[in-house]
Amino acid sequence: TNEAQIQDERETVGKVKSELQKGAPSWEGDSIPKEELERIRKRFRLTHQQMDRVMELSKEEATLNPRSSSMTPHQKLNRMVYLIMILVLIYILNRDYENIVLIWFVQIFPKEAQVLGLIKSN
Repeated sequence: TNEAQIQDERETVGKVKSELQKGAPSWEGDSIPKEELERIRKRFRLTHQQMDRVMELSKEEATLNPRSSSMTPHQKLNRMVYLIMILVLIYILNRDYENIVLIWFVQIFPKEAQVLGLIKSN
C-alpha cells in the first residue's frame, strides 16, 4: 500500500507540474488523498456522482474565479468608516472620562505599559 500511495503522489505531482507548465492554474484539491475524499463522502452521505460534482465545482471556483487579494474601493470605504467611528469613540471616552483609555491599557497590559514607560517599575 505504501508503494501505491507513493505512486499516486508521484502522479499527482506530475499532473500539477504539467498544469503549471501549461499555464493552467493549479488546485490544491488534486492533492487530497482518495481515502480522505471517501471519508468525507461517507460523512456527508453523498453518492460518488455527487462527490465528483462537488469536486468539479470546487475546482472551477478555485481556478476560474480566483479571489483577488486586493479590496474593492467599496470595501476599503466600509473599513475606513468603521475605523473612524471606533477612533472617535475612543477619543470621546478618553476626553470625557479623563484618560480612561490609558487606565484601561495599563490595567490590561501592565508589562507593556512598563516597557512604554507609562508606569514605573517596582
